[in-house]
Amino acid sequence: MKNWKIYAVLAFMVFIIPTYAQTNPEDERPPRFSFGARSTMSLFSHGEPETIGVGAGGQFRVQITDRINTEWFADVISTRLHHGLASRMDYHIGWSVMFYILHPKNFSRKFTPYVVAGHCFDYTRLSIHQRDETPKARWSSAVQMGGGVHYNITRRFDITLTCQYMMHLGNDLHIHFHEDGSAEIEEHAGTTGEGHLLVNLSVNYKIGKPWKRKK
Repeated sequence: MKNWKIYAVLAFMVFIIPTYAQTNPEDERPPRFSFGARSTMSLFSHGEPETIGVGAGGQFRVQITDRINTEWFADVISTRLHHGLASRMDYHIGWSVMFYILHPKNFSRKFTPYVVAGHCFDYTRLSIHQRDETPKARWSSAVQMGGGVHYNITRRFDITLTCQYMMHLGNDLHIHFHEDGSAEIEEHAGTTGEGHLLVNLSVNYKIGKPWKRKK
């Protein structure tokens, strides 16, 4: 998957945006609005524990109080299955609530840890490349929870690492590989707990207030 565009955006945000960061004390209090870009890794997929999916996405955040922040995100993840004989595409769009374990102190700390939980909608598409077979897809929803940490380069600019488990709530859709080398896409009704262990690395910049703070 060619991610040179997202890497160019990341480089721009890392080296250019911090030079414009201002330190107006009034602007540093919530509510705060920020936006960012991120890379995503799926450390395992259902039925393929050795497989790593990679992708990219973006998000924006609305911090409501000193300790509560919300994140609204979209991701695309591509996974090669069974040594490239098949592939999986996952599209996520959802939201999360972040609770800061330590008071962020207007993000003057270098490290700000948090716990996170949320919900998303997921579109999954499976394809078998060894023969001409129509890909199969499904829509589902998912819940996710985990933890992470901000590394605050400035009060407005941060690099964030998040690790969370996302469990799908819809039908189970996977590829079954046979010993003779053939494969078929199977779908089973009912929630099975299929999911991904996701790791996100993002860069984010706080650009202002979505509404005026009450005095």
